[in-house]
Order: sequence, then structure tokens, then C-alpha cells
Amino acid sequence: MATSLEAGLPLWLSLFLGVIIPVFAGVITYGVIHPVRNASIMTLILITFGIAFIIRGSALLAWGTDVRRYAPFLEGEPIIFFNILVPQQGLLILGVTMLTLISLFFFFQRTLSGKAMRACAIDRLGAQIVGIKPEYKNLISFIIASLLGSIEGIFMTPITMASYDIGLTIGIKAFIAALIGGLTNPVGVMLGGFLIGILEALSSGLISSLYKTAIVVAIFLIVLSFRRTGLLGEAETGKV
Repeated sequence: MATSLEAGLPLWLSLFLGVIIPVFAGVITYGVIHPVRNASIMTLILITFGIAFIIRGSALLAWGTDVRRYAPFLEGEPIIFFNILVPQQGLLILGVTMLTLISLFFFFQRTLSGKAMRACAIDRLGAQIVGIKPEYKNLISFIIASLLGSIEGIFMTPITMASYDIGLTIGIKAFIAALIGGLTNPVGVMLGGFLIGILEALSSGLISSLYKTAIVVAIFLIVLSFRRTGLLGEAETGKV
């Protein structure tokens, strides 16, 4: 989106391209993974990492290593909350995040398509028996993931700035947050994300921003050492 603005395109068109292009990339990614969908989990993970490296390399060739940003949607003096300076753009991000979580909860809990996607995740064969097409639902999940990623990038770039490799860092932190929260527990994943954000902010302010990622990884290892399923994940049973 930052590149679109630099090219002189209007904001609405830049927003549109900032959503459509990632969704298109998500559809292509699904097309690559679909033929080998029955491979092992490790193989699928390696394939997705390979696709990520290709996308990152393409972005490097297209835009170089320059860091890009654009003006916040909400400008003005930061809001002081318990002696903490909170930028107005940060409040907008929080609001968008909560709206997204509520929308996802409604989609997966109240809509027929969302329930079908949950059924495919729980029991793929059982879903096929009742007439659900897992391949179609998988495509929808890729589109939703790409859409959410693009929205995140649009609202976060004014604060974090954008570079060709920023997705790797954010993706790793998101994965760690999901594991800490329990991975399959939506509430736990949300709390894990908030925990990661709070830990980063505290470590940057009290220690040093150089160590914030290391501290997050250390907390992640400590949590999994005592509870392998995360803070709110279902406890493992029947294992020695």
C-alpha cells in the first residue's frame, strides 16, 4: 500500500490493492499446496516456508531494502493511560482487532459455512460423508487468512513501518502467541497475542528493545516446559 501511495494513487485504491493482492497471493499459495495436501505435516510446513521465501525475495527485488511507511489514519497527541503513552493509531488497531475477533467468532459459531469449516478441521472424513467439500473450505480459509493479514498490514504499517522481510518476524511472534494460548483455543490465542504485546512493551521500556524478541522466546519456552498444550489448551491425556 505504501508503494501505491508513493506512486500517487488515491488512498481508496491503495487500500483496495493492499487487500486484493495478498488475497490473490493466498489463492496461488493454496493452488501450490493443494496437489500435495495429503503429504506429511513437516512437508507442508517446508512448502509454506519455501513460498514465503519466494515472496520475500520477490519483494526484495521489487522494492529493495528501503523501509516504507505512511501517515497514521488517526493523528494527534498520544493518549496518556496510567502514565503510558498510547498513540491514537494504536487504539485504532486495538479496535480493528476486537472487531475482527468478534466477526470471526460470529462466522465460525453462527454461520453454516463457518460451522462446515470447523467440521472439516475436526473430522475431514466425517465432513465429506455429510456432503461438505473440504477442498472448497480450505480455499476459503486461505482467503480469510490472506484478508486478515492484509488488514493487519494496512493498520500496523504507520507504527511498525514496512519492509520486505517484516512478515517473517510478525509471523513468528503470531505463531508463538498462538502456541502460548493453546493453538486451538480462540480465546487462548487472543490472550496469547495480548501477552506477547505486553511483554514486548515492558521489556522495551524496562530493559532494552534489543532483547524484546529474546524475552518473548524465553517466556514461550518456559510456558511450554510446564504446559505443552499452552495456557488454555486442552490437557493431553493417555500419554506417559
